[in-house]
Amino acid sequence: MQNVVGVIRGTEKIASFQALLEVTKFDQVLLQAYENSGKERSEFRVVIKPNMMVFINPRAYQATVTDKDLVD
Repeated sequence: MQNVVGVIRGTEKIASFQALLEVTKFDQVLLQAYENSGKERSEFRVVIKPNMMVFINPRAYQATVTDKDLVD
């Protein structure tokens, strides 16, 4: 399966995140990784590492950070 990097723009974060999961075919990629692992379902783990780095746009005084609701 080909890797996809997705970008979604929107004002509703949950809806935008759902759209991103669809664009990147996240569910299918995750299922393929599980099947390729050879592990039992109870032993298969997914680890999410939020990006805690902050990007600050000095012209707009805006910071980009990981949204805790989306990580949850």
